Amino acid sequence: MVEYSTIGFDLRKRGEDFALSADCAAWPQAVLAYQAAIAAGFAENAYQLIDVGSTEELAKLVEVALSVAEGAVIVELSIPRLVADARTLKDEGGATSIFVEPYLVASEGYDVCDINGLFSAFEMGKDLFQRSCESSADLMLEACVVAQAASLLIPSHSPFVVVRVRVVKL
Repeated sequence: MVEYSTIGFDLRKRGEDFALSADCAAWPQAVLAYQAAIAAGFAENAYQLIDVGSTEELAKLVEVALSVAEGAVIVELSIPRLVADARTLKDEGGATSIFVEPYLVASEGYDVCDINGLFSAFEMGKDLFQRSCESSADLMLEACVVAQAASLLIPSHSPFVVVRVRVVKL
């Protein structure tokens, strides 16, 4: 089983009209909530996500999200630990230090994104496979193959990685 490391959190618009995605083009950012988080002292990391280093900070981020009338959803984005460790070794931004307890989040599924900007391969006009909220071993293997194919088909955004998308329960 692949171990995932949290690379940061984002605040996205609440609604059923948005596709599951790590990509803000598919699932738009809740801009007012994001700005409120930055104003509350949260920092943006190398992935342009909000850095949260502890459960207490996550609780504070929940308070910020709930205080904004926009109705934001807090999304935790994670990449395979091995990829995060490799990026840390290259000084390209690794994982945060937080471990999010499983009872605090709901799994939304996986996306295949470029590692540098979290642009989804599914939003780049490449019909590689359908998104799914399942996490079977076969589907995960297929997602890894899709990441390899996307790296070949879209070299300007290469390399691609499987990104786990979870929503923090408010």
